[in-house]
Amino acid sequence: MKKFVLLTISALILSGCSISSIYSINSDGSVTGVTALSVPKRAVRNVSTLEQWQHLLSQNNLGDATDSPTPEPSGSLSAAPLPTPSCAAGEDTDLREWTYTCTVSGDPLVISAATAVTGSSGLTFDRANSTLTIVQPAFNQDSGADNPLGDLSGISLIYTTTTLSFPGTVTAVAGGAQKVNDNTVTFTADQTQTQEQSATVTLSNFTSQSTSMTLSALPRAAVPNGVDIQLTAALTAPADGDVVFMDGDTTLTQQTIGVDGTAVYVAPYQSGGTHNYKARFIPSNWFKIDSARATTSTVVKAFQITTPPKLLGTGKVGSQLSPASVKSSPAAGSTSYQWLRNGKVIAGKTGRTYAVVAADFNKSISVRITLRKTGYLPVVIDSFPLKVTKR
Repeated sequence: MKKFVLLTISALILSGCSISSIYSINSDGSVTGVTALSVPKRAVRNVSTLEQWQHLLSQNNLGDATDSPTPEPSGSLSAAPLPTPSCAAGEDTDLREWTYTCTVSGDPLVISAATAVTGSSGLTFDRANSTLTIVQPAFNQDSGADNPLGDLSGISLIYTTTTLSFPGTVTAVAGGAQKVNDNTVTFTADQTQTQEQSATVTLSNFTSQSTSMTLSALPRAAVPNGVDIQLTAALTAPADGDVVFMDGDTTLTQQTIGVDGTAVYVAPYQSGGTHNYKARFIPSNWFKIDSARATTSTVVKAFQITTPPKLLGTGKVGSQLSPASVKSSPAAGSTSYQWLRNGKVIAGKTGRTYAVVAADFNKSISVRITLRKTGYLPVVIDSFPLKVTKR
């Protein structure tokens, strides 16, 4: 399947190309289906026979199109191999198109892989109990890709259609998704798709594996006007999938769960005040494994500092340098200093003042100031540097 997706990415710059995916999700959660690429013959130079089309595919890392790709390890917790697609190049003489068709079976990851093409992040699935929500994001015009198929030409037009059948009832569609019948829905899109499409399905006779997750938020390092916060989401039982981290309603990032069942993200420069962090686990096998959510609140205590301090004194050997007072909110309980020459520590120079020596000539001198206060992480700031230009 991975190799087929490579071709769909390269196809995005072709004129009038289409990708059609038809998949069925069975009552046991297994998936079977076909994804087919169709390329107008006029868009492919120097190819007039099926053998030449097969050779072109082979030249672009798709191997011999008459062979089935070898399964590769997925790196999943189960160490199961990726599904083995049966792929073949073909020719539609009536429509004057070259084709490349892959028949695939596996778990729900198959659908995500088949629908992830450049310009679209693919279909996403979010199940809560027996209610499944499928979303096709709007097309991203900025998500272009270089075309590895040098013999292909065109004007950047692609049309995709994905038809999914479920063991259940399609209850709602929106944004252009179409309900075909009670258990089938179709998503169609091209580069003019400006809004997401969605569908809701109620699954029948449904049982799944429940999951639970915890979320912790720990200060990791203070920076001026903020604190780095380490967010750790941990499943009680490891499972394949991703975790979406949020601060309130703002998405921070999406991380893949590790083999230990945890996902870690360091949220940088979190401002002072109360932060309500959220984490949502999205299982890879959304049919058999439940999603999970966790929240935590923390009060970020951060020193507020407007600007780095300037050095008082002159850039001359023999002069005395000292930093201007650091204005912070709250005021620091204690302050320490470390003097630097060209950004490197000057051993033993930790007082508030510094006497410029001959070794400083033509060098930049600065001081690193650490503010401390009970209940706050220490914050470190560097002064503006001062170059010593006079002996």
